[in-house]
Amino acid sequence: MATDKFDADLKIEVSSFTWDGKLSEVAQIHDDNLRADITRQPGLVAWFGVVQVEAEDIAEKLSNEYDGLKDDMSRARAELDLELRAQEDPKIKLTEKAIEAQLITNPKIKKISLAMAEKRDQIREANKKASILSKIVKALDHKKEMLIVIERIDGREDFAHGRRG
Repeated sequence: MATDKFDADLKIEVSSFTWDGKLSEVAQIHDDNLRADITRQPGLVAWFGVVQVEAEDIAEKLSNEYDGLKDDMSRARAELDLELRAQEDPKIKLTEKAIEAQLITNPKIKKISLAMAEKRDQIREANKKASILSKIVKALDHKKEMLIVIERIDGREDFAHGRRG
């Protein structure tokens, strides 16, 4: 079938949900078995919709964790800044550049910075999964509309030819 060039391997893992298959298994209409497509459609929409909500929830939780890390970073920087200024020798003026260098190289600040970078990557991945799932749910909605149209056309053709299901 011509849709093969538009097919893709699809592996989505969100929490305990895993889909590992071809995009065509979800989005393609099978002319030879419309009834199977029609009866399978609600389950696919429900499954991918639930997984989409789960992925969005994970992204939001990760975002909240990131916000907590930002607060930790602000607090750690402020505490270290105060500590450095309190230790300042009145004879030697600490420049802002020297204080910033101390802040950047501090092990606690580095640790929080790495955790923030890791959390940003996790958020990006969760948002990507949620976006892909959103596209699949939208494709399933398009598929539903096409199944309705095909069913109507087939019903009219059957009626026109004196065939009734």
